[in-house]
Amino acid sequence: MSGTRQPGPSAPSAERPEPPPEAREPTRRLFFALWPDAGQRAALAHATRKAVRSSGGRPVPEGSLHVTLAFLGSVPERRVAELQAIARRVAEAPEAGGAPMLVSFDRLVHWAKPRILCALDGL
Repeated sequence: MSGTRQPGPSAPSAERPEPPPEAREPTRRLFFALWPDAGQRAALAHATRKAVRSSGGRPVPEGSLHVTLAFLGSVPERRVAELQAIARRVAEAPEAGGAPMLVSFDRLVHWAKPRILCALDGL
């Protein structure tokens, strides 16, 4: 059968190394965030409505609006409980004192690659 490829054995495993274990375990995309109260979320949604419409995008549901403090990316699921415990300790630290945090958004920016319209503070 000239010119016809015959099925053969698969390539040896040395040519296709297995991914490392951490690449195979389940992950979660995590971030630390502040969750504004309902009134603050409504005000933020109202303030961004025109920009969202003019960008051709779709608004994030009001209940999902948040203030991202740190994006952690893909984290192995086995570490989620550990990170939750760390966040709890930070929130309960005496230095936190339960005092309200003032955040003032003064500009909107558009991040083209992830297609996000983002409110930023003046820091």
